[in-house]
Amino acid sequence: MSMTKQQPKGIIERVRAAWKSFLYGNGTGYWLGDNSGWYGYGGSYGTTVDYATEAGDLSQNAIIMTCVQSIMRAFPEAPMKVMRQGKNGSEEVVGHKLTQLLKKPNEYFSGRLLWQATVYSLNLDGNAYWLKVRGGSGQVVELWYEPHFTIRCRWPASGEEFIGYYEVYRGNKWYRVETEDVVHFRFGIDPNNIRKGISPLASALREVFTDNEAARYSATMLKNMGIPGVVISPKEQGVIADAEQVKAAFLQKFSGDRRGEPLVLTDAVSVDILSFSPEQLNLVGLRRIPEERIPALLSWPAVVAGLGAGLDRSTYNNMDEARQQAYEQNIIPTQMVLSDDLGTQLLPDFGNADNEIVVFDLSQVRVLQDDQAKLYQRLSMAYDSGWLLRSEARMATGWAVSPEDEVYKTPAGPAPMLPPLKQLALPEGKAYKATSIEARRTALERRLERKVTALLMRDYEAVAARVAAA
Repeated sequence: MSMTKQQPKGIIERVRAAWKSFLYGNGTGYWLGDNSGWYGYGGSYGTTVDYATEAGDLSQNAIIMTCVQSIMRAFPEAPMKVMRQGKNGSEEVVGHKLTQLLKKPNEYFSGRLLWQATVYSLNLDGNAYWLKVRGGSGQVVELWYEPHFTIRCRWPASGEEFIGYYEVYRGNKWYRVETEDVVHFRFGIDPNNIRKGISPLASALREVFTDNEAARYSATMLKNMGIPGVVISPKEQGVIADAEQVKAAFLQKFSGDRRGEPLVLTDAVSVDILSFSPEQLNLVGLRRIPEERIPALLSWPAVVAGLGAGLDRSTYNNMDEARQQAYEQNIIPTQMVLSDDLGTQLLPDFGNADNEIVVFDLSQVRVLQDDQAKLYQRLSMAYDSGWLLRSEARMATGWAVSPEDEVYKTPAGPAPMLPPLKQLALPEGKAYKATSIEARRTALERRLERKVTALLMRDYEAVAARVAAA
C-alpha cells in the first residue's frame, strides 16, 4: 500500500500522527484530522523507522509488480455469471443485467480491464473500489474503477453509522459520494480501522525497503563509473597540485561513454576504494529474501511469477502444480470473497438477491482443466460400471439433463431406471404383495451367496491341492 500520496503535510498533522502512533502503537500512520479514523502501517516492532514512508509507492517495486501483474493476467480468465436457485437446483440466469454490465462496465474499457484494476488495488492496498453511475430512473448504468489512494470512507463521530459516506479526491478537493453508490471490496479487516481491508504487504515493508535500497545501490554504482566511490590522495605526505582538475579528469575517463579510457596523472597519488564492492556486499543474497517473502504474502508462487527464487527449484513437472496452487491459494479464494461482496453491494440493484448469487465459472480456466479431465474420467467409470445414472454424470459436469438421461448403462446398452415398486403396472387381476416379492428377492440373494461361496471354496481347494503336491 502506498502512503506517499496521502501523507500529511502540516506540522500539526505530523505531530498528531506521531502522538497517535505513540499512544496506540500502530506505527507511524496518520490521522485524517476528524472522525475518519486511524490509517497507515508504519514502523515495525522494535524500531522507530517509518518503513511505510521509506518503502514509498509499492507499485514501483519490481518484485511486487511482477507478482501483482501475474495475478492481474490470470484473474479475468474465469467469467462471472449469476445463478438462481430453483426447484431443480441452481441454474444460470442467461442475459442477467449484472452480467451484461460487467462485460462492458462503461464505454471506455471492458470488464476484464475492470477486474484487473480491482485486483491491482486489492493486492497492494487490501481495498478496491467501484463507483456506480445511475441513469435517470436510478438504475446503475455504468461502473468505474476508483484508485485506492483517491477515495476514503467517513463516518459520524457518534458512531451511529458504520460508514456514513465516502469521499473521492478530484482537483485538490474531496467530494462526497453516498455509500449506496460505492462498491467496496476488502481483503480481510484491518484491526487499526475495521472499516477497511488490510494490505497483504503491510508486514513486508522492511523487505520492500531493503530491495529498493539494493536496487538503488546497484543503479548508483553503474551510473557512477560502475565501481564504488574512491578516495584519491597524495602519496608520501605530498600535495595534489590541482585536486579539482584531478577529480574532473577521473570522472571524465571513468564515467559515461568514455569510461575505461587511459588516465595520466602528473602527481603521485593513490586510489583507495571507499566502500564495499558488489561482490563483497553480496547483493544477490540480499535481494533473494524479498523475492521469497513477498510472493508468500500474496499467496502467489514465485515460480509462477517468474522470479528467480522460484525458478531455481522449478521443473517442467512441478510447473503445472504451482499454477494450480496459485489458483487454489489466491485466485479462487479472492473470487469467492468478491462474489459475496457483489451479492450484497451490487446484485440488489439488478434483481432479487434473495435467490440469486454471483459466481465465477472455473470450467473455462485452462490451468484447471486437468482436474476437469479427472472428473470426467471418474464419472465415465461410474457410469460404465452401471451404478451412476447418466443424468447424474451430466449434472456433475454442468451439462443439461433431459428425461432420456434417466438411464443406467448395461452391457447391452443404456437401460431405463426401474420405477419404484408401487408404480409397477401389474396385469389386471394380478396382485402381488410387496412382502412376497421381497421374500423372493431375499431367497435369490441367498442362492447367489451359496453359489459364490461354493465357487470360492472349489478354487481354494484346488490351490491347496497344488501347494500340497509341490
